[in-house]
Amino acid sequence: MKRLFVLGMLLVLGAFLFAACSSDDDGDATTEPTSAATDEPTAAATEEPTAAPTEAPPAAATEEPMDDGPDTRPASSASAVLTQSYNSASGGSFDAAVMGFDVGDVEGQWYQADGFYVVVYAGLDLEATGPLCPGNSIQTAAGFEFVSNSPTDGADCSTFPTLTSDPDVGPLVCQGVVSYRTAIPATTQGNLFGTVERPVDGGVMGITGITPTSAGVPEIDISLLSC
Repeated sequence: MKRLFVLGMLLVLGAFLFAACSSDDDGDATTEPTSAATDEPTAAATEEPTAAPTEAPPAAATEEPMDDGPDTRPASSASAVLTQSYNSASGGSFDAAVMGFDVGDVEGQWYQADGFYVVVYAGLDLEATGPLCPGNSIQTAAGFEFVSNSPTDGADCSTFPTLTSDPDVGPLVCQGVVSYRTAIPATTQGNLFGTVERPVDGGVMGITGITPTSAGVPEIDISLLSC
């Protein structure tokens, strides 16, 4: 009986020792530290720079060159409005309705080209007046010289004693502007008479403007007046 008791005690003690050892083993268990996850740094995304769109500069506007003509002529300091009217018919008077324009409507603007005087009848409209017989002269100390008349298209100026036969003398029409290349040499000094006339029954109706050459007569390219 005593032997059994001792044996039981030994068993109980052994159980305690086993439990203690098991407890120590659990305490000594070391868990391997989990290393912090280290992500490889993601390289910053580098975008290729987008080149700014380059637009071709707009081509400079090119204006169509204007046709040469009377509107491109230089200004003239030698000019006079046609104000001295007359009618050589017996008892006749100036009639604007017959002439096609009134006193003061037309200005004679003087130039010189190729060694001769040229006059531009600014304001004269052949579409309104119909055919005419313009004429010009210069008054010098010797009197009136280099007098000439010449018809515009369709005019009958055959009764004029001063009708010229020189093919270089006569009217020039460009862009509706009427000019006249005179027979007066550009070296002649005096008073220039710029005249527009038309035949009427028994005489001549006309109007003139007077310009001194001392006013200064500029050069012009005659081709500007005969386009």
